[in-house]
Amino acid sequence: MLKAIHAQESKAAAREKARQVAVDLMTMKLPEAARKVEDSIVDTLTYMESPYEHWLRIRTNNVIERPHTVERRFFSNLELLFAFLSERRSATLRILASEVMDTH
Repeated sequence: MLKAIHAQESKAAAREKARQVAVDLMTMKLPEAARKVEDSIVDTLTYMESPYEHWLRIRTNNVIERPHTVERRFFSNLELLFAFLSERRSATLRILASEVMDTH
């Protein structure tokens, strides 16, 4: 339920989803949990005031989550390099050099 709140694409949509989650928690006879969601949702959605591209870095302090996103980006770039390698060796070397320079 809580992940669904943070999966929304805007702050207004996330607040609406939080309201729905609170109602669902009340129907499940969990009033304390519903109250906690209602009381803390404003604080937990402050990262949505920043540009969308920055949300992951602001939203989480999970040291496991961040490296995986960097790793996925690295391997997708690596696949592009291998595709160019078969056709254009010089283009591949330029891209590789630019990627190395970006990471350091």
